[in-house]
Amino acid sequence: ALAETEGRLLRLRVSPVPAGGTKRVRIRYVQPLRVRANQRGFVYPLALGGQRSAKVKTLSAEIRVRSSAGLDRLCSPSHREGMRFALSAPGEAVARLEESNARLDRDLELSWWSPTPEHTRVEVAAAREGQGPGSVQLTLTPIVPPGRAQRSLLIAIDASSSMQRNRAALTQVVEGLLAKLGPGDRVELVAFDHTALSCFGGMASYDPSRRHQVALFLSRLSFSLESDPRRLAPTVKRLARVASGGLDLVLVSDAELSRHASLLRQLEAPARAQGVRVFGLELGSGSSPQAPLAQLARRTGGAAHSAPARGAVLATRDLNAVLVVPVLRDPTLKFEGCELTQLSPARPPTALISGQPLRLYARYANPGKGRAILEGRAPDGQRLRWSLAFTLPAKGEHLEVQRLWARSRADELLVRLAGTGGQTRRALEGELLAASLAGPVLTPATSLIVLESEELFSQNGIDRRNNSRLTRERAAAERRRQAFARESLQARSRSEERMLAYAKVAQDTGSTRRSWSGPRIGGSGGGAGDPLSLLLLAGGALAAYSRRRPA
Repeated sequence: ALAETEGRLLRLRVSPVPAGGTKRVRIRYVQPLRVRANQRGFVYPLALGGQRSAKVKTLSAEIRVRSSAGLDRLCSPSHREGMRFALSAPGEAVARLEESNARLDRDLELSWWSPTPEHTRVEVAAAREGQGPGSVQLTLTPIVPPGRAQRSLLIAIDASSSMQRNRAALTQVVEGLLAKLGPGDRVELVAFDHTALSCFGGMASYDPSRRHQVALFLSRLSFSLESDPRRLAPTVKRLARVASGGLDLVLVSDAELSRHASLLRQLEAPARAQGVRVFGLELGSGSSPQAPLAQLARRTGGAAHSAPARGAVLATRDLNAVLVVPVLRDPTLKFEGCELTQLSPARPPTALISGQPLRLYARYANPGKGRAILEGRAPDGQRLRWSLAFTLPAKGEHLEVQRLWARSRADELLVRLAGTGGQTRRALEGELLAASLAGPVLTPATSLIVLESEELFSQNGIDRRNNSRLTRERAAAERRRQAFARESLQARSRSEERMLAYAKVAQDTGSTRRSWSGPRIGGSGGGAGDPLSLLLLAGGALAAYSRRRPA
């Protein structure tokens, strides 16, 4: 049986295993990519948080990336030395990792960049078979005009015992965040374990003269107890009331904090109620997109970053880059012309980062056209409004969206369950079970069972819906892959036609007058018809076409 435990861990029990025997279990899962503005990221979990890291003789991996929006560049923040990249076709790339005597102390991360859209837009991916209800993923990407507003920053430091080994990295993070504050910006530092300790006693304008006060505050921190993020709630409420432009909360911790998933969920309600964006920075490990701290940041309009060993400076730089991006505050979203049910999240985050896609999941019964109406407040205080058209298809080939909807719905119900009791809790537990089975996805309410034969499923009266769904998902994914390959082939064919046309123009021009000089090889003359010149011209035409290809 495969079951979900606290935080980001899954437990698998296999029984019986005969002496000297072998049992093989194959697990297939779907996860949304991590998105930060025009940066996309894939995380493959290898580290087990605070557990002792294992060491393997050889670590190898091959990751294939396909993007209809194009690929600008690729990198691996976690494995910079052993990763190699190759572009296999327009919009396609392969990343290969080979490491010897590798220690499994960090997750495998892969990042790539796609062009940022010029205008606010909405994209649709749907799962619908036959005449039944479907699931849809609406990806909304707002583009907010630039503007400078006063920033209010609350840096919350996890002072639990596990953070002692990250003291040096913590100092680098705090100094990096403070260095990017401008005139008029305000800041407060708070350390929390079972209590909350303040540095300035409230929001204060920061200037270099306060550097000594910050250094003294950090030097006096004692990392000895377990942390309780709920201790931050009163401070967040008090400071949010005096933050005119909106409060940004940066939680600096390690992977241990994400193990307290239920405690983190209880911090979301006061953060959303006060319009606070939550950002996470995990020291000493990689941050999974599904880790509780990452989910909290995403649902409040923030982002989660990780700082592996010796990577605190780079992680702080990335976090600062996100903190200064224009945001849409107090956004509202409604839909017209279509009926969407069980929308998740039920409402948008407290702020939307410009260029950062927002994923919404919902169920629908009837295909057709609709509109998303998005409104909010720009950095300069101006009210903005967009009306975005989209279509709910009668047949949706992205069958994995059904699981993604169930996962998003379950996460939202788990947040509502935190701190809830009585009859309301029992009703929410029933909704959680229904969403988990509809996926099906693993939650605290469900587990997955693997049996050796079809007879055992029949004997125990266990439905085999998940097996048939996996088969259909694989078939749909293969059809999408083939469609992408056809589009790439057609794009390559159109590019070759352009190259031939350009070559003919060059030859015609060269027959009447010399328009340009080509390179010389071995002392021979070169011109418009020179083979190397034509090759360079063809490459230029292909590159130009790739840049102009629409998203």
